[in-house]
Amino acid sequence: MSDLADRTFVASEQPPERRPLTEEVIRDVWTRTYNVDGKPDWANIYPYYHDDIVFSDPIQRHEGIEAFKGMCEKLAGRSKQLHFDIEELL
Repeated sequence: MSDLADRTFVASEQPPERRPLTEEVIRDVWTRTYNVDGKPDWANIYPYYHDDIVFSDPIQRHEGIEAFKGMCEKLAGRSKQLHFDIEELL
């Protein structure tokens, strides 16, 4: 098990300063997104999204960081567990 599994980020803390995106940083930030119950805490990735983010998929569209955060919180709230595999970084 890597030392990343031992790191935790509490939502009430200030998120870490945004670092230039490298493969290592992306894997580090996403690894810290999940707690032991599989429920994500995306607070540490929000700094990497633009305030004017537009998120859309076939059934929804969210404009702005606050709408995006709301969508993420709804997803986490209605999911028993979420799992992401990073297979490729472009």
